[in-house]
Amino acid sequence: MATAASSQVDDHPAFDTIAYWLSIVGIYVLQAALWYYPFKAKVFDDGLIAPDGVKEQFAGSFIDSFPGTSVSWALLGLLQGVIVIALLASLVRGEFLAQRRKPILLGALALGLVAFALMLFGSSMTSEFESVGSLFNYFGLTLVMIVFVLLLPPYRPIRWLSSLVSR
Repeated sequence: MATAASSQVDDHPAFDTIAYWLSIVGIYVLQAALWYYPFKAKVFDDGLIAPDGVKEQFAGSFIDSFPGTSVSWALLGLLQGVIVIALLASLVRGEFLAQRRKPILLGALALGLVAFALMLFGSSMTSEFESVGSLFNYFGLTLVMIVFVLLLPPYRPIRWLSSLVSR
């Protein structure tokens, strides 16, 4: 006679496991690429100094006078770096495993919302409305990703996908 724990593992289809792993890899790869490269550009390539084009965009604006365009640029780059570090911490903690809760990953996604909101604020202030639309989409899709993570195990049963499909 099988125990409840072994039955739970044995009776879920293989595609639940495959879909979980593809999903979790996709989330980490997407978020790492989304935040690492702008962090690297701002902090290491630009040396925390806003490029001339960014300085021109914000010339005469509130951000230009306080805290300053280069300070804002540096703070945004450091925030992006914190998100990258949080993603790495989530991996080190083993949050990618189905049985592990994902508070650091969810925190990194929430910090991403703050970063998108800050960038959207700056783009809106300088009438860069195409950027505003794109950033609003990134913000909304990050919210969707947070909900998606909360639909994954351990927040939902190990049969997370087949239980949704069989309803």
